Amino acid sequence: MDLLISILVILLIFGGTIFGISFIVGKITEAIFQWKNKEFSKKQFWQTVTISMLICLIISGMICGGAL
Repeated sequence: MDLLISILVILLIFGGTIFGISFIVGKITEAIFQWKNKEFSKKQFWQTVTISMLICLIISGMICGGAL
């Protein structure tokens, strides 16, 4: 039981880190759009965050899976 809780805590920390990185990437992208006087909707922001999370997870999966 302790092992299961430890694994869940590690996964939550890892997921929070990935979300944080993706959120920062989304905010940087939003700032670039606003700097160029272009519209950046909430939908575009969350799509950017989602795509960034998927890319981070693919890279981490390749590293942890031994492909790299």
